[in-house]
Amino acid sequence: MTQPVQFATRWNAVAGRRVHARVGGLARPAGPPVVLVHGLAAAGRSVLPTACVLAAEHRVLVPDLPGFGRSAAPPGVPDVAGLAALLAAWLDETLPGGEPVALVGASLGAQIAVELAILRPQRVAAVVLLGPSPDPANRALPRLLWATLRDVPRERPALILAVHPADDLRAGPRRLWRTLRHLLAHPMADRLSLVRAPALVLRGERDPICTAPWAGAVAARLPRARLATVPGAGHALADNSPTAVAARVAAFLRDLDPVPWSVPGHAADAASPDPAAPSSRRRR
Repeated sequence: MTQPVQFATRWNAVAGRRVHARVGGLARPAGPPVVLVHGLAAAGRSVLPTACVLAAEHRVLVPDLPGFGRSAAPPGVPDVAGLAALLAAWLDETLPGGEPVALVGASLGAQIAVELAILRPQRVAAVVLLGPSPDPANRALPRLLWATLRDVPRERPALILAVHPADDLRAGPRRLWRTLRHLLAHPMADRLSLVRAPALVLRGERDPICTAPWAGAVAARLPRARLATVPGAGHALADNSPTAVAARVAAFLRDLDPVPWSVPGHAADAASPDPAAPSSRRRR
C-alpha cells in the first residue's frame, strides 16, 4: 500500500502579500514539478486528493490563490489574467531556478493555467485542464447555478459540507461574486489557440458544469491537445476521482518530449524548445 504523502507548508511574499502553499513529493523527480491550481471558492484543499497521489512520482506544489484559502488578499479582486500574473510571480519566488512546470488547473484554475501558459510559455512544460470553465452552455448565471446544484450529489460530502463552506467564508462574498463575474467574462475560447504547451483536457462523465461538447471544443482549439473522460465522475475531478486523474496526468507527463527540466543548471529562457519546431507527439 502506498504510504500517505506528507506536505509541508510554505509561505512566500507576492506583491507584498503572503501566499500559502503546500509542497510535497519527490525531491528529484524524472519529470517537471506539478502545480495544481484550484477553482473558485474551495482553495488548495480541494485538489489535495489528486496532489497526494501525484506526489508518489512528482514534486507537487499546491498554492492557495491570493485572496483564497490561507493566502492574503491582494488589492482589489483580480480578473483571470491578473490571477495568472500573481501565480507567475509566486512561481518565480517558489522555484527561482526558472524550471518549467506542469500546470493542472481545475475549473477556474484551468482558465488561469491557460493565461499563465500564454503569459510565460517558457515556464510551462504542459497544461492539464480539469473540467475547464466557462462552458458557453452554462454562461448565464441561472443555468450555471442549476448545473452546480445538479453536480452536488456527484461530489464527496466532505467537499460540499466542510471544504467549500470554510473556504467560502475565508474568501468572502464580495471576492467570490466578483471572481465569478471575471470567470464568466473571460474569453477562454479565444485564448486557447495561443497556448504552445502540450495539453490534456479531462472531463468527468457526469459533469453538468463542463459539458462534453465544451470539453471537445476546448481540446479542438488547443494546438497540441488530448481529450479524455473520467467515467462516472462529476465536476470536481481532483477531489472525487484522484486515482483516475493522477494516473492520466502521470501517463501524459511521461509521454512528453524530452525537455530541459532534467538538465542541471537549466535556464528556462535560453533552453526552451522552439514552439514552431515539428514534434512527434502532436494531437492523437
